[in-house]
Amino acid sequence: MAKQMIPFCFHPTTTLVVDDDPSLSQWLSVQLIGLGLSEFFTAPAQALEVLRQYKPDFFTKRVASSHETFDISHHDKRSLEIDLSKIREEINSVEHGKQVTVIIIDYAMPGMTGLEFCQEIRDLPMKKILLTGEADYTIAVSAFNDGLIDRFILKSDPDLFAVIEKSVFELQFAYFQDLSRLIFDSMVPRDRKFTHCLSDNRFFSSFFLGALKRLKIKEFYLWDHAVNFLLKNEQGVVSWMMIRDDVSAVDAALMAEQVYNEQPTPEGLAILEQINARKKLPFFYPYYNETWSLEDWAPYLHEVELVEGDRGVYYVAIVQKSALYSL
Repeated sequence: MAKQMIPFCFHPTTTLVVDDDPSLSQWLSVQLIGLGLSEFFTAPAQALEVLRQYKPDFFTKRVASSHETFDISHHDKRSLEIDLSKIREEINSVEHGKQVTVIIIDYAMPGMTGLEFCQEIRDLPMKKILLTGEADYTIAVSAFNDGLIDRFILKSDPDLFAVIEKSVFELQFAYFQDLSRLIFDSMVPRDRKFTHCLSDNRFFSSFFLGALKRLKIKEFYLWDHAVNFLLKNEQGVVSWMMIRDDVSAVDAALMAEQVYNEQPTPEGLAILEQINARKKLPFFYPYYNETWSLEDWAPYLHEVELVEGDRGVYYVAIVQKSALYSL
């Protein structure tokens, strides 16, 4: 099983449903409305025709460029560089919601079984959910173990629609994780050091996912190389999650002390003490002015929460209202 990581971006996408029962499609159209668009096919042959013409529009191709890099331990490796300005474009794109990431397929359909359908689209990157009956349970398990499907759900499940909704969300997330991992794993250590918290499994599972749920976040985007995330909730309200590791916190304290020594004031001392105590940290965006005094730092100081991870501690600020950070 692949290690969990925070994807560089996540947003609602399109779920494609292939089932000869139109009533199920009607139910799912309501159930999945919060997870993006849905398309329904009662004829597998028609769905296959659409998918054969479908060209996945990987966001990695739009936001990353390959370049030669030299590293003493990875001298022959190419690296991928993230173009964060292009990630910003995703926020206002009307096309990204049309990207198909999950396909739900009924096992028992006239003319073609769900597994035969999955064989036809095996090379496509979408995550696949098989709906099946009790009699076909063993077949579904085998297909899952063979990697033909990503999940199977029994139609007899008393919580069928809730299980489908949860599974679609989790597989949408996994889809973006896979694409982000292609970028992350291609980076040499020197190039990806700023994002090491993204691959910290404990930080991801114990904090990040919980924060998304608590804040009712519907989509998010890595905003810059300092590991700042733009978040959008169900109402479209924008907030920010800013993440720093212990090394960054030490650097901020050293820089603050140097600025204070150049212009010592009582107000500056209070700010320095907050930074040294890790109660607040500065998050400068879009730039830092080297002529600033510590008093000028005040609007950029935010209270931080200390979060334990597998690779150390992180300091996280969630800023919900600030005129400093905008689109």
